Amino acid sequence: MNSAFFAGFTSDLTDPETWSSFLRSRNLSEVATPPLCIDGEALFWQMMTESRTPNRPVVSAIRKLRATGRYKVAALTNDYQFPRDHPLADKSELKGLFDVFVSSSECGMRKPEKGIYRLVLERLGVAPAEAVFLDDLGLNLKAARELGIITVRVPLEETWRAVRELEGVLGEKLLDEEEEPVEEKAKL
Repeated sequence: MNSAFFAGFTSDLTDPETWSSFLRSRNLSEVATPPLCIDGEALFWQMMTESRTPNRPVVSAIRKLRATGRYKVAALTNDYQFPRDHPLADKSELKGLFDVFVSSSECGMRKPEKGIYRLVLERLGVAPAEAVFLDDLGLNLKAARELGIITVRVPLEETWRAVRELEGVLGEKLLDEEEEPVEEKAKL
């Protein structure tokens, strides 16, 4: 990360047209005033720190799927290459949850580029119709669907709903009752 990255990130976050488009996409009033005083660098580091908190329902589902021995589980992440000595650089705990871990910063592609989905399928050794892809962004889901991959949208504050949908797709019990309606802030 450098000053040019943070300047561009801040510019994107404070662009009035971006905010208008966002508000329209959510059927929100254009009268709402977008927060045009955003410190992109501070927000970025806050997001990176908070995103490291494991999401209990999702992690539990991953462990249950792997424990069956019938599924291969992959992570596909758009991420950033931190310096080796940076506290956020160590992904070993996260990587340990998955059979395959594909990182945009390591492979040189990003979601929604179709090549990155093909790479994951290849590393898993599965056909698109045998894969289920979960993501919170419609663009990423659309690209996966176009390749024939089954998709599940992950609502950010209600990831348990995505796990419930995945249960229906796979026919597996993945969510314990106490994991259901929990206010969630982290992604994994």
